[in-house]
Amino acid sequence: MKNIIPVIILFALIGCNNSQTGLAEKIDLLKKQNDSLTKIIDDLNEKYIFDEIKADFTPSNKNKYKIGEEYNGKFFLIGHNNLDYVLFSTKLEEGSANLYRPDTLRSKSASYKFSRILDNKENNFFFKVYLGNEYGQNGDYIPLLKMSQQAE
Repeated sequence: MKNIIPVIILFALIGCNNSQTGLAEKIDLLKKQNDSLTKIIDDLNEKYIFDEIKADFTPSNKNKYKIGEEYNGKFFLIGHNNLDYVLFSTKLEEGSANLYRPDTLRSKSASYKFSRILDNKENNFFFKVYLGNEYGQNGDYIPLLKMSQQAE
């Protein structure tokens, strides 16, 4: 009986040593995987997520194109995500490219509906796109978009 106890302890110690070696190997493997995933995330954070982004504008078929009449349209952003938004205005701040008192347009399936009263013979519409992606850079690189509409 006295001989069995040291043998059991010896097997337990050998077994623990083997499992520790296996754990060390697993830890090394997980560290390498973590390093490669960290590198991928770092790369994403340095890029614009969309290599190409397109914008399109569609006026409503019901528009009358007369001064004092309501003008409706949709601004489409292709390459969007649900956190994106568009600032919309008919004027720029004096002496700058900043929008004057912009409205925030929220997306419904990549389209942003807007409505304005046509108050001049030539009416300008300005759009500034902001990408709300969790990774990558914001859409500040997207230029201010301008669309003009004539009225009678």
